[in-house]
Amino acid sequence: MDVGGKFGQSFVGRISAINLSTLEWAFGRHGDIVVALVGIVTGLMFVLLFVTQRKKLRLPQGPRSLPIIGNIHQLGNNAHTFLWKEAKKYGPIMYLRLGSEGLVVASSAEVALEFLKVQDKVWAGRESSTGMDMFTYNHLDIVGAPYGPYWLHLRKICTMELFTTKRLESFRPPRTDEFNQMIKSIMDDVEQGKIVDLAVKLGHVAMNNITRMLLNKRFYGLDASAQHQAYKFQELTSDLPNLATTRSMGDFVPWLKWVIIVSGLKSRMMKVKARADVLLQEFLEVKKNRKIINVKNDDVHYEDFVDVLMAQPAQDGTGHLSDNSIKAVILDMLVAGTDTVSITLEWAIAELLCHPHCAKELQAELDEVVGKDRIVTESDIPNLPYLNAVLKEVLRLYPPLPLNVTHVALEDTTVGGFDFVAGCLQVSVAQIFV
Repeated sequence: MDVGGKFGQSFVGRISAINLSTLEWAFGRHGDIVVALVGIVTGLMFVLLFVTQRKKLRLPQGPRSLPIIGNIHQLGNNAHTFLWKEAKKYGPIMYLRLGSEGLVVASSAEVALEFLKVQDKVWAGRESSTGMDMFTYNHLDIVGAPYGPYWLHLRKICTMELFTTKRLESFRPPRTDEFNQMIKSIMDDVEQGKIVDLAVKLGHVAMNNITRMLLNKRFYGLDASAQHQAYKFQELTSDLPNLATTRSMGDFVPWLKWVIIVSGLKSRMMKVKARADVLLQEFLEVKKNRKIINVKNDDVHYEDFVDVLMAQPAQDGTGHLSDNSIKAVILDMLVAGTDTVSITLEWAIAELLCHPHCAKELQAELDEVVGKDRIVTESDIPNLPYLNAVLKEVLRLYPPLPLNVTHVALEDTTVGGFDFVAGCLQVSVAQIFV
Protein backbone atom coordinates (compact mmCIF):
# COMPACT_ATOMS: atom_id res chain seq x y z
CA MET A 1 0.00 0.00 0.00
CA ASP A 2 1.51 3.33 -1.05
CA VAL A 3 0.29 5.69 1.67
CA GLY A 4 2.07 8.75 0.25
CA GLY A 5 0.87 8.07 -3.31
CA LYS A 6 -2.81 7.67 -2.37
CA PHE A 7 -2.63 10.66 -0.06
CA GLY A 8 -1.16 12.85 -2.81
CA GLN A 9 -3.63 11.70 -5.48
CA SER A 10 -6.61 12.26 -3.14
CA PHE A 11 -5.39 15.72 -2.14
CA VAL A 12 -4.71 16.82 -5.71
CA GLY A 13 -8.10 15.49 -6.78
CA ARG A 14 -9.89 17.59 -4.17
CA ILE A 15 -7.93 20.75 -4.92
CA SER A 16 -8.60 20.41 -8.66
CA ALA A 17 -12.34 20.42 -7.95
CA ILE A 18 -12.20 24.02 -6.61
CA ASN A 19 -13.63 26.64 -8.99
CA LEU A 20 -10.63 28.82 -9.93
CA SER A 21 -12.75 31.74 -11.16
CA THR A 22 -14.42 31.93 -7.74
CA LEU A 23 -11.02 32.10 -6.07
CA GLU A 24 -9.91 34.89 -8.40
CA TRP A 25 -13.03 36.91 -7.54
CA ALA A 26 -12.63 36.34 -3.84
CA PHE A 27 -8.96 37.35 -3.82
CA GLY A 28 -9.87 40.57 -5.51
CA ARG A 29 -12.18 41.73 -2.69
CA HIS A 30 -11.40 39.65 0.42
CA GLY A 31 -7.87 38.37 -0.15
CA ASP A 32 -6.73 38.15 3.50
CA ILE A 33 -9.87 36.36 4.63
CA VAL A 34 -9.73 33.89 1.74
CA VAL A 35 -6.05 33.13 2.36
CA ALA A 36 -6.81 32.37 6.01
CA LEU A 37 -9.81 30.23 5.13
CA VAL A 38 -7.90 28.32 2.45
CA GLY A 39 -5.09 27.72 4.93
CA ILE A 40 -7.46 26.43 7.60
CA VAL A 41 -9.39 24.23 5.17
CA THR A 42 -6.20 22.83 3.66
CA GLY A 43 -4.83 22.07 7.12
CA LEU A 44 -8.04 20.33 8.12
CA MET A 45 -7.97 18.32 4.89
CA PHE A 46 -4.44 17.13 5.62
CA VAL A 47 -5.37 16.13 9.16
CA LEU A 48 -8.59 14.44 8.05
CA LEU A 49 -6.90 12.51 5.26
CA PHE A 50 -4.01 11.47 7.53
CA VAL A 51 -6.34 10.25 10.27
CA THR A 52 -8.55 8.44 7.72
CA GLN A 53 -5.54 6.74 6.14
CA ARG A 54 -4.05 5.87 9.54
CA LYS A 55 -7.29 4.22 10.63
CA LYS A 56 -7.00 1.79 7.76
CA LEU A 57 -3.78 0.46 9.32
CA ARG A 58 -3.88 -1.25 12.69
CA LEU A 59 -0.65 -0.03 14.29
CA PRO A 60 0.73 -0.93 17.71
CA GLN A 61 0.54 1.56 20.55
CA GLY A 62 3.54 3.61 21.52
CA PRO A 63 4.66 6.79 23.30
CA ARG A 64 3.09 10.06 22.17
CA SER A 65 5.10 11.76 19.42
CA LEU A 66 5.62 15.39 18.46
CA PRO A 67 4.89 16.90 15.05
CA ILE A 68 7.74 16.68 12.51
CA ILE A 69 10.37 15.04 14.77
CA GLY A 70 8.16 12.29 16.21
CA ASN A 71 9.87 10.49 19.11
CA ILE A 72 13.46 11.42 18.24
CA HIS A 73 13.78 13.74 21.25
CA GLN A 74 12.97 10.87 23.63
CA LEU A 75 15.65 8.43 22.49
CA GLY A 76 18.81 10.27 23.57
CA ASN A 77 22.11 8.44 24.05
CA ASN A 78 20.50 5.44 25.79
CA ALA A 79 17.77 4.55 23.33
CA HIS A 80 17.65 0.93 24.47
CA THR A 81 16.85 1.96 28.07
CA PHE A 82 14.02 4.23 26.93
CA LEU A 83 12.58 1.55 24.63
CA TRP A 84 12.78 -1.09 27.36
CA LYS A 85 10.88 1.12 29.83
CA GLU A 86 8.25 2.08 27.25
CA ALA A 87 7.81 -1.57 26.24
CA LYS A 88 6.64 -2.31 29.78
CA LYS A 89 3.76 0.10 29.16
CA TYR A 90 2.87 -0.75 25.56
CA GLY A 91 3.73 -4.43 25.21
CA PRO A 92 6.15 -6.52 23.15
CA ILE A 93 5.29 -4.72 19.88
CA MET A 94 5.56 -0.95 20.07
CA TYR A 95 5.33 1.76 17.41
CA LEU A 96 7.25 5.04 17.29
CA ARG A 97 7.85 7.76 14.75
CA LEU A 98 11.34 9.00 13.89
CA GLY A 99 10.65 12.06 11.79
CA SER A 100 8.96 10.83 8.63
CA GLU A 101 9.89 7.20 9.35
CA GLY A 102 8.00 4.66 11.40
CA LEU A 103 9.79 2.32 13.80
CA VAL A 104 8.30 -0.86 15.20
CA VAL A 105 10.14 -2.23 18.24
CA ALA A 106 10.03 -5.85 19.34
CA SER A 107 10.92 -6.38 22.99
CA SER A 108 10.30 -10.09 23.55
CA ALA A 109 11.99 -13.20 22.18
CA GLU A 110 8.71 -14.50 20.71
CA VAL A 111 8.02 -11.33 18.72
CA ALA A 112 11.67 -11.04 17.66
CA LEU A 113 11.45 -14.61 16.32
CA GLU A 114 8.47 -13.60 14.16
CA PHE A 115 10.30 -10.62 12.69
CA LEU A 116 13.76 -12.11 12.25
CA LYS A 117 13.09 -15.76 11.45
CA VAL A 118 9.48 -16.46 10.45
CA GLN A 119 9.30 -13.31 8.30
CA ASP A 120 13.01 -12.77 7.76
CA LYS A 121 12.69 -12.25 3.99
CA VAL A 122 9.92 -9.71 4.45
CA TRP A 123 12.06 -7.67 6.87
CA ALA A 124 15.32 -8.17 4.95
CA GLY A 125 15.63 -4.55 3.83
CA ARG A 126 18.26 -2.21 5.26
CA GLU A 127 17.96 1.43 6.21
CA SER A 128 19.81 4.20 4.42
CA SER A 129 21.58 7.07 6.16
CA THR A 130 24.37 9.51 5.35
CA GLY A 131 26.92 7.63 7.45
CA MET A 132 25.81 4.19 6.27
CA ASP A 133 25.90 5.21 2.61
CA MET A 134 29.33 6.76 2.97
CA PHE A 135 31.18 4.13 5.01
CA THR A 136 29.72 1.11 3.20
CA TYR A 137 30.60 2.42 -0.27
CA ASN A 138 26.88 2.72 -1.03
CA HIS A 139 25.91 -0.56 0.66
CA LEU A 140 28.59 -2.87 -0.75
CA ASP A 141 29.20 -4.42 2.68
CA ILE A 142 27.55 -7.43 4.33
CA VAL A 143 25.52 -5.66 7.03
CA GLY A 144 24.11 -2.82 4.94
CA ALA A 145 23.67 -4.47 1.55
CA PRO A 146 20.00 -4.82 0.53
CA TYR A 147 18.60 -8.30 0.17
CA GLY A 148 19.26 -9.55 -3.35
CA PRO A 149 21.80 -11.33 -5.58
CA TYR A 150 24.77 -9.26 -4.33
CA TRP A 151 24.02 -9.85 -0.65
CA LEU A 152 23.43 -13.57 -1.28
CA HIS A 153 26.79 -13.72 -3.07
CA LEU A 154 28.58 -12.11 -0.11
CA ARG A 155 26.81 -14.42 2.34
CA LYS A 156 27.92 -17.44 0.31
CA ILE A 157 31.52 -16.23 0.43
CA CYS A 158 31.31 -15.77 4.20
CA THR A 159 29.77 -19.16 4.92
CA MET A 160 31.81 -21.15 2.41
CA GLU A 161 35.18 -19.39 2.58
CA LEU A 162 35.63 -17.06 5.56
CA PHE A 163 33.80 -18.37 8.61
CA THR A 164 34.42 -22.08 8.17
CA THR A 165 35.73 -24.21 11.03
CA LYS A 166 38.92 -24.92 9.10
CA ARG A 167 39.55 -21.25 8.36
CA LEU A 168 38.95 -20.12 11.93
CA GLU A 169 41.11 -22.95 13.24
CA SER A 170 43.96 -21.72 11.04
CA PHE A 171 43.98 -18.47 13.04
CA ARG A 172 44.41 -20.20 16.38
CA PRO A 173 48.21 -19.52 16.56
CA PRO A 174 47.83 -15.71 16.21
CA ARG A 175 44.91 -15.72 18.67
CA THR A 176 47.00 -17.65 21.19
CA ASP A 177 49.94 -15.33 20.60
CA GLU A 178 47.81 -12.23 21.24
CA PHE A 179 46.40 -13.73 24.43
CA ASN A 180 49.89 -14.62 25.70
CA GLN A 181 51.17 -11.13 24.93
CA MET A 182 48.25 -9.58 26.85
CA ILE A 183 48.95 -11.80 29.91
CA LYS A 184 52.64 -10.88 29.76
CA SER A 185 51.77 -7.18 29.51
CA ILE A 186 49.48 -7.43 32.56
CA MET A 187 52.16 -9.27 34.58
CA ASP A 188 54.77 -6.67 33.63
CA ASP A 189 52.50 -3.85 34.81
CA VAL A 190 51.84 -5.65 38.11
CA GLU A 191 55.56 -6.25 38.73
CA GLN A 192 56.29 -2.58 38.04
CA GLY A 193 53.53 -1.42 40.35
CA LYS A 194 51.49 0.15 37.54
CA ILE A 195 47.71 0.36 37.40
CA VAL A 196 46.36 -2.22 34.96
CA ASP A 197 43.89 -0.62 32.56
CA LEU A 198 41.99 -3.75 31.58
CA ALA A 199 39.74 -1.93 29.10
CA VAL A 200 42.79 -0.86 27.09
CA LYS A 201 44.38 -4.32 27.25
CA LEU A 202 41.21 -6.06 26.09
CA GLY A 203 40.63 -3.48 23.37
CA HIS A 204 44.14 -3.97 21.99
CA VAL A 205 43.94 -7.76 21.97
CA ALA A 206 40.52 -7.68 20.27
CA MET A 207 41.71 -5.28 17.58
CA ASN A 208 44.94 -7.19 16.97
CA ASN A 209 42.99 -10.44 16.65
CA ILE A 210 40.74 -8.93 13.98
CA THR A 211 43.52 -7.24 12.02
CA ARG A 212 45.68 -10.34 12.03
CA MET A 213 42.78 -12.34 10.60
CA LEU A 214 41.93 -9.63 8.08
CA LEU A 215 45.33 -8.30 7.03
CA ASN A 216 47.93 -10.44 8.83
CA LYS A 217 49.01 -7.30 10.70
CA ARG A 218 49.00 -6.15 14.31
CA PHE A 219 48.72 -2.46 15.15
CA TYR A 220 48.85 -2.39 18.95
CA GLY A 221 51.76 -3.37 21.15
CA LEU A 222 55.43 -2.48 21.52
CA ASP A 223 56.45 -4.70 18.63
CA ALA A 224 53.80 -3.43 16.25
CA SER A 225 55.12 -3.44 12.70
CA ALA A 226 55.08 -0.27 10.60
CA GLN A 227 54.61 2.18 13.49
CA HIS A 228 53.55 5.11 11.26
CA GLN A 229 50.92 2.99 9.56
CA ALA A 230 49.86 1.64 12.95
CA TYR A 231 49.35 5.19 14.24
CA LYS A 232 47.16 6.07 11.23
CA PHE A 233 45.15 2.91 11.75
CA GLN A 234 44.65 3.57 15.46
CA GLU A 235 43.51 7.12 14.71
CA LEU A 236 41.07 5.81 12.12
CA THR A 237 39.53 3.12 14.33
CA SER A 238 38.95 5.61 17.14
CA ASP A 239 36.65 7.69 14.89
CA LEU A 240 35.16 5.05 12.63
CA PRO A 241 32.58 3.19 14.81
CA ASN A 242 30.70 6.26 16.04
CA LEU A 243 30.63 8.09 12.71
CA ALA A 244 29.62 5.03 10.71
CA THR A 245 26.57 4.45 12.90
CA THR A 246 25.57 8.09 13.48
CA ARG A 247 22.29 9.32 12.03
CA SER A 248 21.55 13.02 11.64
CA MET A 249 18.21 14.78 11.82
CA GLY A 250 18.19 14.98 8.01
CA ASP A 251 18.15 11.17 7.80
CA PHE A 252 14.76 11.21 9.55
CA VAL A 253 13.32 14.47 8.21
CA PRO A 254 14.29 14.87 4.52
CA TRP A 255 13.85 18.65 4.38
CA LEU A 256 16.36 19.02 7.23
CA LYS A 257 19.23 17.41 5.33
CA TRP A 258 21.06 20.75 5.41
CA VAL A 259 21.57 20.33 9.19
CA ILE A 260 24.30 17.72 8.73
CA ILE A 261 26.20 20.14 6.48
CA VAL A 262 25.84 23.20 8.72
CA SER A 263 26.79 21.23 11.84
CA GLY A 264 30.03 20.06 10.22
CA LEU A 265 29.19 16.39 10.75
CA LYS A 266 29.16 15.55 7.05
CA SER A 267 32.54 17.23 6.56
CA ARG A 268 33.99 15.19 9.42
CA MET A 269 32.52 12.00 7.97
CA MET A 270 34.03 12.74 4.57
CA LYS A 271 37.48 13.35 6.06
CA VAL A 272 37.44 10.08 8.04
CA LYS A 273 36.08 8.20 5.02
CA ALA A 274 38.87 9.62 2.84
CA ARG A 275 41.51 8.54 5.38
CA ALA A 276 39.98 5.08 5.60
CA ASP A 277 39.86 4.76 1.82
CA VAL A 278 43.52 5.72 1.39
CA LEU A 279 44.74 3.43 4.17
CA LEU A 280 42.72 0.40 3.08
CA GLN A 281 43.70 0.90 -0.55
CA GLU A 282 47.35 0.88 0.55
CA PHE A 283 46.79 -2.51 2.19
CA LEU A 284 45.16 -3.87 -0.98
CA GLU A 285 47.92 -2.60 -3.27
CA VAL A 286 50.58 -4.19 -1.07
CA LYS A 287 48.74 -7.49 -1.23
CA LYS A 288 48.33 -7.28 -5.00
CA ASN A 289 52.06 -6.64 -5.45
CA ARG A 290 52.96 -9.39 -2.99
CA LYS A 291 50.74 -11.82 -4.87
CA ILE A 292 52.58 -11.07 -8.11
CA ILE A 293 55.94 -11.56 -6.41
CA ASN A 294 54.81 -14.81 -4.79
CA VAL A 295 53.61 -16.16 -8.13
CA LYS A 296 56.95 -15.34 -9.75
CA ASN A 297 58.99 -16.82 -6.90
CA ASP A 298 56.58 -19.70 -6.29
CA ASP A 299 56.54 -18.58 -2.65
CA VAL A 300 53.96 -19.65 -0.07
CA HIS A 301 52.16 -16.76 1.66
CA TYR A 302 50.08 -16.92 4.83
CA GLU A 303 46.46 -16.48 3.68
CA ASP A 304 44.25 -14.05 5.60
CA PHE A 305 40.65 -12.93 5.04
CA VAL A 306 41.57 -10.21 2.55
CA ASP A 307 43.62 -12.69 0.51
CA VAL A 308 40.54 -14.91 0.35
CA LEU A 309 38.25 -12.02 -0.63
CA MET A 310 40.62 -10.88 -3.40
CA ALA A 311 40.46 -14.36 -4.92
CA GLN A 312 36.65 -14.51 -4.99
CA PRO A 313 34.71 -14.02 -8.23
CA ALA A 314 32.40 -11.06 -8.73
CA GLN A 315 28.63 -11.47 -8.49
CA ASP A 316 28.28 -12.10 -12.24
CA GLY A 317 31.04 -14.74 -12.19
CA THR A 318 33.50 -12.68 -14.20
CA GLY A 319 36.58 -11.06 -12.71
CA HIS A 320 36.95 -10.61 -8.96
CA LEU A 321 35.26 -8.66 -6.17
CA SER A 322 35.86 -4.94 -6.57
CA ASP A 323 38.26 -3.10 -4.27
CA ASN A 324 35.35 -1.12 -2.84
CA SER A 325 33.47 -4.33 -1.97
CA ILE A 326 36.51 -5.69 -0.13
CA LYS A 327 37.08 -2.41 1.71
CA ALA A 328 33.42 -2.30 2.74
CA VAL A 329 33.66 -5.83 4.18
CA ILE A 330 36.87 -4.90 6.05
CA LEU A 331 35.15 -1.90 7.65
CA ASP A 332 32.20 -4.13 8.61
CA MET A 333 34.45 -6.54 10.46
CA LEU A 334 36.46 -3.80 12.15
CA VAL A 335 33.32 -2.13 13.50
CA ALA A 336 31.54 -5.39 14.43
CA GLY A 337 34.43 -7.42 15.82
CA THR A 338 36.43 -5.14 18.11
CA ASP A 339 34.51 -3.12 20.72
CA THR A 340 31.80 -5.80 20.90
CA VAL A 341 34.34 -8.40 22.07
CA SER A 342 36.34 -6.20 24.45
CA ILE A 343 33.23 -4.67 26.10
CA THR A 344 31.70 -8.12 26.70
CA LEU A 345 34.92 -9.45 28.26
CA GLU A 346 35.24 -6.34 30.42
CA TRP A 347 31.72 -6.79 31.80
CA ALA A 348 32.35 -10.49 32.39
CA ILE A 349 35.45 -9.81 34.47
CA ALA A 350 33.69 -7.00 36.36
CA GLU A 351 30.77 -9.28 37.26
CA LEU A 352 33.07 -12.09 38.37
CA LEU A 353 34.92 -9.66 40.65
CA CYS A 354 31.57 -8.60 42.14
CA HIS A 355 30.51 -12.24 42.58
CA PRO A 356 33.58 -14.09 43.94
CA HIS A 357 31.61 -17.32 44.58
CA CYS A 358 30.90 -17.50 40.82
CA ALA A 359 34.56 -16.83 40.05
CA LYS A 360 35.60 -19.70 42.36
CA GLU A 361 33.15 -22.11 40.76
CA LEU A 362 34.34 -21.11 37.30
CA GLN A 363 37.98 -21.53 38.33
CA ALA A 364 37.22 -25.00 39.74
CA GLU A 365 35.64 -26.05 36.45
CA LEU A 366 38.63 -24.78 34.47
CA ASP A 367 41.09 -26.59 36.77
CA GLU A 368 39.16 -29.83 36.42
CA VAL A 369 38.61 -29.77 32.63
CA VAL A 370 41.62 -27.82 31.33
CA GLY A 371 44.14 -28.17 34.14
CA LYS A 372 46.78 -25.68 35.22
CA ASP A 373 49.42 -26.48 32.63
CA ARG A 374 47.79 -24.94 29.53
CA ILE A 375 45.34 -22.23 28.47
CA VAL A 376 41.76 -22.75 27.37
CA THR A 377 41.21 -23.49 23.68
CA GLU A 378 38.11 -23.54 21.49
CA SER A 379 37.95 -27.33 21.67
CA ASP A 380 37.47 -27.09 25.47
CA ILE A 381 34.33 -24.93 25.27
CA PRO A 382 31.77 -27.79 24.84
CA ASN A 383 33.10 -29.32 28.06
CA LEU A 384 32.78 -26.09 30.08
CA PRO A 385 29.04 -25.64 30.83
CA TYR A 386 29.57 -23.15 33.66
CA LEU A 387 31.79 -20.93 31.48
CA ASN A 388 29.11 -21.01 28.79
CA ALA A 389 26.47 -20.06 31.35
CA VAL A 390 28.56 -17.14 32.60
CA LEU A 391 29.10 -15.77 29.09
CA LYS A 392 25.42 -16.11 28.17
CA GLU A 393 24.37 -14.34 31.35
CA VAL A 394 26.80 -11.50 30.63
CA LEU A 395 25.44 -11.16 27.09
CA ARG A 396 21.90 -11.15 28.48
CA LEU A 397 22.64 -8.42 31.01
CA TYR A 398 25.09 -6.37 28.94
CA PRO A 399 24.56 -6.95 25.23
CA PRO A 400 27.26 -5.04 23.29
CA LEU A 401 24.54 -3.98 20.84
CA PRO A 402 21.30 -3.57 22.82
CA LEU A 403 19.48 -2.78 19.57
CA ASN A 404 20.09 -5.02 16.59
CA VAL A 405 20.70 -3.84 13.03
CA THR A 406 17.61 -2.02 11.77
CA HIS A 407 15.49 -3.94 9.28
CA VAL A 408 13.08 -2.51 6.70
CA ALA A 409 9.91 -4.18 5.43
CA LEU A 410 10.14 -5.02 1.74
CA GLU A 411 6.41 -5.59 1.38
CA ASP A 412 3.15 -5.07 3.25
CA THR A 413 2.85 -7.52 6.12
CA THR A 414 1.05 -8.30 9.37
CA VAL A 415 2.77 -9.22 12.64
CA GLY A 416 0.90 -9.93 15.84
CA GLY A 417 -2.33 -8.65 14.29
CA PHE A 418 -0.78 -5.27 13.38
CA ASP A 419 -0.35 -3.92 9.83
CA PHE A 420 2.96 -2.63 8.51
CA VAL A 421 3.48 -0.93 5.15
CA ALA A 422 6.39 -1.77 2.87
CA GLY A 423 9.26 0.67 3.14
CA CYS A 424 7.55 2.89 5.70
CA LEU A 425 8.22 1.01 8.91
CA GLN A 426 11.48 -0.30 10.34
CA VAL A 427 12.00 -2.90 13.01
CA SER A 428 14.64 -2.68 15.70
CA VAL A 429 14.71 -5.45 18.25
CA ALA A 430 15.41 -4.56 21.87
CA GLN A 431 17.57 -7.41 23.17
CA ILE A 432 16.98 -6.62 26.84
CA PHE A 433 14.61 -9.45 27.69
CA VAL A 434 14.95 -9.03 31.46
